[in-house]
Amino acid sequence: MTAPSCIIAECNPFQSHSGEVWAHGVSCSGKDAEMLAAMHAEYIIDEFGYHIYTLPSMQRKHAEAARKVGRWAPMPDDGDRAQTHVRIPLPLRRIVDRDETEGGKWLLIELRPNHYISPHHTLLSPCLFDTAAVLRIKSLFAEHDLSFAQLCTSEAEKGSDKKGQAYYIATLLLPMELTTFSEIKAQGKALSREAAVTLACMHAELLLDAHAIALFPSDAVKQKQHALTAWSFGRPAPIPGEDHKNPLHVVSPLPLKELAVRREDRVSCMSYEEDLVRRHRALTEQTCEFTETPVLDEKAVELLKGFLKREKVPRTDPFFIEEVQGFVKATVVLPLPDIFGVRGGVGIAMNTADAVILAAMHAIDVANMLGVHITAEGTTRSEWIKTRNSRGESTPAEAQDPSLVSPPGRRQIGTQNSSNAVDNDMNTGSGSGSAGPVDSALPQAPKRRLPKRAKLVMDSEEGDTTASQAASEVDYLKARECVSKELWGLEPDSPDGYIMVSPKDPELRTQYEHALYSPRQIDPCAKVRIKGYLASMGRRAEEVFFVQRIEAEDNGGQAICRCALNLPVPRRFGDRIALGEAVDPRDAENLAAMHAELILDTLGIPIYTDGTLQRRHAELCLKNGRYAPVDASSDISPSTASPPPLRREVIGSIHWENKIKKHAPIVVSRANTTKTSVGVVQDESDPLVAPKEAQAYVFVAEKDLDVVSRPRVQYYLRRNGKPKLEAEFRMELRGLGNVLHVAEFMIPVPASFGERIAHGSALTKRDAEILCWMHAERIIDALGLCLFDNLPGLQKRHAERVKRLGRWAPVVGEGAAMPPDTPSPLPLTLGTAPEKPPYPNLPSNIVQEWDKYVGECRRYIEVNSMREENIFYEMEKIPRTGDPLYDATAEEVESATVDVEAKNVLQRYCTAANVAYPVFWKSRTVGPVSRRVCLTTIEVPGHEHITASGVAVNKDTSQRRAAMHALALLRRIDPDFYEIEKEVKSETEEKIAFIDPLSLLEDDGAPARRPAKPNKKRLGSWDPVAKDFSHEGKVRIIELFTVCFGLHPPIVRHLNRREGTLVHHTTTVEVTDEDDKLWVGEGHDAGPRFNEVAAYEDLFSRLSRSVPGFQALMDLIRNHCYLDPEHIANVSLSEAQKERLHRVLDDIPDVEEGEEVVKPQEWGEFKGEAVGLLSRVAMEASEQAQESQNLRDKLHEKLTNEEYLSRYATQRQGLSIYDKREEILNAMDSSQIVIVVWHNEGAVRQRRCRNTFWII
Repeated sequence: MTAPSCIIAECNPFQSHSGEVWAHGVSCSGKDAEMLAAMHAEYIIDEFGYHIYTLPSMQRKHAEAARKVGRWAPMPDDGDRAQTHVRIPLPLRRIVDRDETEGGKWLLIELRPNHYISPHHTLLSPCLFDTAAVLRIKSLFAEHDLSFAQLCTSEAEKGSDKKGQAYYIATLLLPMELTTFSEIKAQGKALSREAAVTLACMHAELLLDAHAIALFPSDAVKQKQHALTAWSFGRPAPIPGEDHKNPLHVVSPLPLKELAVRREDRVSCMSYEEDLVRRHRALTEQTCEFTETPVLDEKAVELLKGFLKREKVPRTDPFFIEEVQGFVKATVVLPLPDIFGVRGGVGIAMNTADAVILAAMHAIDVANMLGVHITAEGTTRSEWIKTRNSRGESTPAEAQDPSLVSPPGRRQIGTQNSSNAVDNDMNTGSGSGSAGPVDSALPQAPKRRLPKRAKLVMDSEEGDTTASQAASEVDYLKARECVSKELWGLEPDSPDGYIMVSPKDPELRTQYEHALYSPRQIDPCAKVRIKGYLASMGRRAEEVFFVQRIEAEDNGGQAICRCALNLPVPRRFGDRIALGEAVDPRDAENLAAMHAELILDTLGIPIYTDGTLQRRHAELCLKNGRYAPVDASSDISPSTASPPPLRREVIGSIHWENKIKKHAPIVVSRANTTKTSVGVVQDESDPLVAPKEAQAYVFVAEKDLDVVSRPRVQYYLRRNGKPKLEAEFRMELRGLGNVLHVAEFMIPVPASFGERIAHGSALTKRDAEILCWMHAERIIDALGLCLFDNLPGLQKRHAERVKRLGRWAPVVGEGAAMPPDTPSPLPLTLGTAPEKPPYPNLPSNIVQEWDKYVGECRRYIEVNSMREENIFYEMEKIPRTGDPLYDATAEEVESATVDVEAKNVLQRYCTAANVAYPVFWKSRTVGPVSRRVCLTTIEVPGHEHITASGVAVNKDTSQRRAAMHALALLRRIDPDFYEIEKEVKSETEEKIAFIDPLSLLEDDGAPARRPAKPNKKRLGSWDPVAKDFSHEGKVRIIELFTVCFGLHPPIVRHLNRREGTLVHHTTTVEVTDEDDKLWVGEGHDAGPRFNEVAAYEDLFSRLSRSVPGFQALMDLIRNHCYLDPEHIANVSLSEAQKERLHRVLDDIPDVEEGEEVVKPQEWGEFKGEAVGLLSRVAMEASEQAQESQNLRDKLHEKLTNEEYLSRYATQRQGLSIYDKREEILNAMDSSQIVIVVWHNEGAVRQRRCRNTFWII
C-alpha cells in the first residue's frame, strides 16, 4: 500500500504578540481539510480571548456551546488574553474509522474503460478491468466439467454510504477438484451484477496463480506463457508441472471492489498497482508536446530495465502499451521520490517495438534532466556520458531540481496514406477557386510504414521554401480581397462573444476534407481531423470531449448542449479550451472540433504530422483567406488569444435574426477550374445560385455508366492540342445530407462557344469522374463538334450509337455547326435507384410473347430482390437467404467486431485440413447510392458449393468479414473443425520463443531450447515413450495381417445421418479373418477424418484380444521394433516376368536326395569343401588362400611405407589411446557394436550392455 494521499489546509496567519500563528487541518479530502483548518482557527481565536462575533448575544451563545464541550471561549465581558501565556491548540486531523476498502478487506479498482493492450492469457494489472478473465475462468471450469453458473453466485447489498448505492457481491467457489486442499472463494463487488462477476473472475485468476494452480492445465505451452508474463508483471504464477501450495502457507490476494466515489471524496489510500495505473495515465495527460525522433537507440530499453532492477521495481516489464487510431503509445513510470511528482517516458510510433524504445529514450531524458543517474557508478557511467555527449544527447545534470518541467515526449510517425489523402483533396474546391495541381506520378502510400518516402512537390513549392513560407503569410491577406468575409472572419457575431453557425444546412455547400471551409458552416469532417491530431498526441476523443446541458437565455426555450475540448498544446501556450454549443450534442462536438482546428491554426500548431497533408491544409486555408502553418516552425507569441467559440443558433433566436437583417444571404459561386499555385487566387466568378437538385441534373443509372467515354474525349483533346487534362474534385452536401464527390474540368472548344465546363457528381470519385467524361462527350456532340474529325467512318458509328440512345451527334462533312449560344446539356449525377417495373401480366399469346414475358418476370424479380438486398447493404449486413444455418452465421459475424487475423486463420485452417485456400476473392460495390458498400464473396474451402460473404465500407474489411463468415460456416458444417482448430492453435503457439523463468528473474532473457513439435518426427510402428504401437503402426499391422493370411484389405466406410439441422458422422473399418468372421471397428462423435483414426483403434483392440494370428504379428513387431511394416515390399509381377523367372529356375539342377546343403553358418567347418548347390557359387579354398595372401601383402606394403610411418604411424603411437589398442581390438572381435569415446585424460572404462561392448 502506498502512503495515504492526505491534504493539508492552512488558514492565513494570525497575528499575535509572539508572531504569526497558522491554523492547520489534515484530511484525505480537500473539503474536510479546509473545514478542519477553520475549526482550528476558531479554537486559536478562542484561546487568545478574541471575540468571533461582534454581536454580544451571538458571542455568548458561542462561549456557552464551547464550554459545554469542555473548551474555553470568552464571554462578551471577558477581555483578551494576548499578553498572558497562551497554549495554542494542536492542529486537527480527521480520523477515518471506515473507508472504501472497508478496513483493508478489498482492493479498489476503477471501472473506467481499459484501452491498454493486455495479454490474452494474463491480467495486465489487478487494477485494470479485464473482461477476458471471465472467458479464461469459464474455459478452466469446462476442462474440469464444472458448472460456472452453479459455482458463481451474486447477491445485492445495500451500500453504507450517504448516497445509498446498492452494491452486488459476486462469489465464485473454486472446488477441491481444482485446489486439491480445500475450497477457495473468489469475490468481486461492484455496482452492477455483471461487473461484480467479472471482478470475481479476476480475483479467481489471482488466487489460482498464488496457490500454484494451473489456469491452463491441458495446454502446457499456454500455461508457461501465462506464468512468464505474470512473473514479468511482478506476480507469482505456476509453471507446468508445479505442485499446488497449501492455502495455509499462502497470502491470498485481496478481493476486488469497484471504486464508486470521486477522487476528491476518497479517504482510503491507494494500493501499489492502483497508483501505478494512475501514474501511467497521468503521464499521458501531462505530455502535450512531442519531438520527432528519426533515429532510435536500441540500447535504451535494456539500460532503463537495468535501472529499474537496481531500484527493485517488481515489474520486469514496466511498459504499458495502448493503441490509438493506428498509433501505438507506450508509457513507463520512473521510480523517483514523491518530491519529483509523476515522472516517466512516453513514446508514440506505428508499432509496439518502436514505441517502447521511444518511451525508454524519453524516460532517460527525463532522468538526465532531473540529475538522476540511470547507469551504475564506475567506468561504464563515464563512457556512457561521453558517448551521449558525442551524439549531442542529454546527460545527467549536476544538481537535482524537482521543479524542472519534463522535456517533450518522443514520437516517430511514418507515412499514413498521405498520397491518397492529397489526391482526395482534389474534391475540395470552394466557391472562389480550386486546388493547385498535384504530381500525377506520385506513388500511392502503402498501408505499412516506410522508413523513407518521396517528398511530394507541388508547383507552389518550387523554388526557395523559405521565401514561399514568408510569402504565404502575406498571400492569405491578399486572398481576403477575393473571398467573402464569412469564410475567414474570426470576429464574434453575437454580443456574448460567439461565432454563430447557420441553423440550417444548405442544399448545396462545399466542404474540404483536410481543412475547414468556413467557420460559419458546420463541418462533420472537422471531428475526424481533430481525432487524428489527438491520436498523434496519444489521446482519445472520448477522454477529452466533455458534453453537458446548460440553460441558455435566448434559445427558443430549448436546452443547449455545450461541448468542451481540453486541447493538448505545447506548455508555452497554457491551457486552451475549445467550445461548441448546439441543441444536438453531435453538432456541439462538431463545433468544438471546428473551434479546436481554428485554435491550432491560430497558434501555428500543425494539425497533421505528415508534412504533405499539412501543406495541403495550409493551401486550402489560404484560399479562403485564413492563416494556417505549413510546418511546426511558425513563431507565434504564447500570448496569442484563441478565436471565439462557436455556437449553432436555432431558428427564431434574436441573435440570428439580427444577423440576417444586417448581412445579405450567402450565395455559392461556381468554382474556377484553372489550376493555380499556392498564393495565387483567381478572381471570383459571377455568383451562381445553387439550382434545385431535381431540375439541375440528369440522373444516370449505375448500369449506364460509360467507361469508354474517357478515351473518346481524350482523342478529341489530342486532336485539339490538349493531351493532358485532369478533373478537379470537390465535395458537396445535397438533399438529405448525402456527401457527393464532384468532378469538373473545362473543355477546349472554339472561343465562340465561350467557357464550357463538364460536370459529374456521385458518391465515389471514380463514378464522378466517369460522369464528368460522359458529360464532356455530350457537350461536344451538342455543339456540333466531331470527336473523330479525321475518321469519318468511326464518327458515323458514334452518331448511330448516340442516336439509339436518344441523342444527336454530327457526322463528318455534314456542316451542322451549332450557334454560339447553344446551351450545354445538364450536368450528370448518379441515379438513386432503378425504376420499379410493373407486375408482369400473363400475355394472351403465350407462344409468341413467352420470351418477353420471361424477361419481364426476370426484371421484376431482380429489381425487387435488389431493393430487399439494399436494405441489408445499407446496414452493412449480408442479405438473408432464408436458410437458418446460413442466416445464423451471418448474424454471428455481423454482431462481432472485425477480426484482423481472420484471413490468416482461414489460411492456417486450409493448410491443416489439406484443402485449397480461396483463390478468387470477388469484391464489388453494391447498395443504394446513398450508402455504397463493398461486397466480397468467396467459396468456402472444402465446400465449394457454399459461398461466404462479407459486407463493409471498404474492401479490406469486407474481405475480413467474408473470412469470418467462412470460418463460422465451417464451424457448423465441418465436423472436424474443432479438432483442426486445436491443431492450428497448438502449432501457432509453438512458434513463440520460450524464456527460462529463472533466467527471467535474473534479468537474463536467453531463450530456452524449444520442444520438438508433436507428430513431426516419424517414430515407426512402436512408440518407445508411450510403450505402445503408434497409430501408423496399428494401421500397418492390420494391413500386414490381411496380406499374410491372404485376406481382403480393410474396408473403410463413412456413414452419416441427419437429425434436423444436425449431421452425425460414423466411420467403420471392416476386416474378415481366415474363419470368415467379420470384425468391425467404429468411430463416431467427430468427422470422417478423426472418426477413421478412432475406428482403426477400435478394430486393433478387438483383433489383438481375440485373433491368435494377429497377436503373433504384434509380438513379432514388438520384439523387432526396428522392423517397419510400412517398408515391407509388396511386389506385383506381370505374366511375362513370371515366365522369365520360371525359365531361370528350370535351368538350375535339383538337389539330389540325400545330398547335404552347406549352410552359411557352417562354411567355416567344411574348410572350403563345398557340396550341393552352394558349391557352385562358393569360392575354392586355393582361391581363398591366394586372395588372403594378396591382402596381407598389400597391408605389409602400406605399413612399411615411409610416408605412412612418418605422417601417421609415429603420431598414432604418441596418442594416449594407443595403449588400449589390443583391448579395443579384442572388444571389436567379441561384440557387434563398439563405441569408443576418447578422453584427453586417457581414462578408459568398459561396460557391457547386452551384446554391445562400450568403451567410455
